[in-house]
Amino acid sequence: MPSLLYADPRGRIFDSPRHQALGLSGGDFVPVPERDLVPLPPGSEIFVIRKGIVVAQRDGAPAYLERLGGKRIFPVAAFMPAGYTRTLLPAYVERDEKPLLPLWSYTALAWHKGRICGAAELVARNPKADPELHSPEQDKRLATLVGERLRREPGNRLLRQLARCALEYH
Repeated sequence: MPSLLYADPRGRIFDSPRHQALGLSGGDFVPVPERDLVPLPPGSEIFVIRKGIVVAQRDGAPAYLERLGGKRIFPVAAFMPAGYTRTLLPAYVERDEKPLLPLWSYTALAWHKGRICGAAELVARNPKADPELHSPEQDKRLATLVGERLRREPGNRLLRQLARCALEYH
């Protein structure tokens, strides 16, 4: 059974074998099927959803979990690299009545067969989407190059917009 993954207040990730991992599909919390799980690929980013309440399954029913073992917990999700299509959203509810929509396409996570897995399917292999091309080091290099170009044409509004797209939205 895929088990729940969650984070503590310091952002450390843990699993809870007593709780079955759930995902969100069409507004319903559903158990994460083993067939949907793939080992988290290189280039994935794990996020702690600090404004969320964990939803997991225990004894056959969804449970809203704000604490485990007396300690505060938070939902986790992943942004997977290009070429993967998520099959389930992460199972959590917002603490805020008016949540902002995230920019990232969050994917449900679970602990399965001794590793972190995402609910997704590999649909395309594209060498241009290789995670090594989009590492933090590459992001810093891109920011340096974009900054150099902007300094050469500080009044170019189109260039400023393209820089924003390249740096903020990948």
